[in-house]
Amino acid sequence: MSKWTLGVSIGVAALLTSLGVLAADIPADKAVITLDQIPGKQGSVKFPHAKHATEFKVDGQSIPCKTCHHTMKSDAETPQSCESCHVKTGETQKQFEGKTAPVLGVSGNMKSVIYHQNCLNSCHKKAKAADGKSIATCKTCHVKE
Repeated sequence: MSKWTLGVSIGVAALLTSLGVLAADIPADKAVITLDQIPGKQGSVKFPHAKHATEFKVDGQSIPCKTCHHTMKSDAETPQSCESCHVKTGETQKQFEGKTAPVLGVSGNMKSVIYHQNCLNSCHKKAKAADGKSIATCKTCHVKE
């Protein structure tokens, strides 16, 4: 193997390793997040943040951070929380680069909930559980305690 080929191989391996570390580098206090900003009859959602970043796949691929943290320009950037841009119903909406960030959701209107628009429509309707069953059901995320 030439020095050039070896160098490129090591560089690619380092890059792939660093991308995996970034996805798995979720602070312990963010490993599971409770999404409870929108009151509703289904209750809050325990979001397994670490599992979404490391274990879960869509179309056989890992889910990059910027799938959900859509304002990230690169994987090296620190992700922001939803609330850094999106507000609860009734709060003054924030403006970014001439655009208004939608509210997190309107209680009682499932179609207005950002999590439903992004998570349900973008991933949960496409992906399947390991046993092949749909994960696009209310009970998948809204688990009664």
